[in-house]
Amino acid sequence: MVEMARWIFERYGIPYAEEAHAPLLHVLATRRAGGGVEVPVVVTSEGVWEGARSFLVGIDAKSRPGQRFLGETDSEREKTLQVIDEMLALLQQLLLFGAEHPSTPQFEGPFLDRLVVRLTQERETAL
Repeated sequence: MVEMARWIFERYGIPYAEEAHAPLLHVLATRRAGGGVEVPVVVTSEGVWEGARSFLVGIDAKSRPGQRFLGETDSEREKTLQVIDEMLALLQQLLLFGAEHPSTPQFEGPFLDRLVVRLTQERETAL
């Protein structure tokens, strides 16, 4: 998730300062910054964005009309966030339980390729 934040900052030319921390030890730094255990933690003048969803919502809120990150209308943003929530839940399940867990969906091709295809199809269906 940190790589996603870094990519978005660089893509949109937003200056940022990054602090790297070892897994598990990162919690000390994220809590000190006002976050919890989720990364990224982004400290803004308005407050702290903790985790991927909060980061994406925050970036979207600061985007100009016509360049919104999650969609231009409330309906588009809501549908996009539903897909993101599903993706984050699936990734969390894979990280916690691994691909061998019985409730983990099985994919025939490379996981990320199949996930992107699935999420793209769901988004197109929702819109």
